[in-house]
Amino acid sequence: MSLVKRHIAQRFDQAANSYDQYAVIQYQIAKALFELCDPWYETVVDLGAGSGFMANLMQVNYPNIILLDISYQLLSLTNEFHQQKIQGDFEKLPIIDKATNAIVSNMALQWSDNVIKSLSECHRVLKDEGHLYLSMPIEGTFCELHQACEHVGANVKQFLGLGDITALLEQNGFEIVLSQQDYWQACFQNLRHLLKSIKATGVSYTPSTVNKTLRGKYFLRDIEYFYQALRTVQGLLPLTYQIGFIKAVKR
Repeated sequence: MSLVKRHIAQRFDQAANSYDQYAVIQYQIAKALFELCDPWYETVVDLGAGSGFMANLMQVNYPNIILLDISYQLLSLTNEFHQQKIQGDFEKLPIIDKATNAIVSNMALQWSDNVIKSLSECHRVLKDEGHLYLSMPIEGTFCELHQACEHVGANVKQFLGLGDITALLEQNGFEIVLSQQDYWQACFQNLRHLLKSIKATGVSYTPSTVNKTLRGKYFLRDIEYFYQALRTVQGLLPLTYQIGFIKAVKR
């Protein structure tokens, strides 16, 4: 596992005990993704299973679910009902060729260093005509935080657009069956609570281009000052998630 991937795994390991408490949006998105899934598959891989709430939704319909995540600590929190748990890398799945009827991945694939390689691996382990279900944050996610960071001179990485993701899928041997987007918005009393909600679900959101000196109290102060203009009518700070939902079939 590369240094970057070990760092990602470590972040999620550290966030494991707080993850479910703060992953309210992620759970709502999981339910929306589950509603798009066909009602029966013999074998399903939950890619980026986390603490298992997607697998918990699926266990009623699917008799054989394989939970895979980069974080050992998150997998250790999953329901004992789930017996097949694998700590693994999206870009080198420890699963044999054509092993599963479907892959379901909720809010996980964006963590891949190489999305093309991850999609190629999904194609490899799916049986012929197998289905891939994805929910991913797309362009526009955290738009308020992006605006605030850019206002203080920080360049921040943008998420892929929905069209970019579907194009990558088609390049890797998938046919798009469904592609749609929706949004969720969380609201917070202050910037500290907003940033804590992100960190507590394993996300590290410190723009890499910002000088270390600026990452201190003045940097956060300036972001919070800009954010005040974005408060809702209820006086809360918004954080928007733009989510792409995709169903694709292996060709």
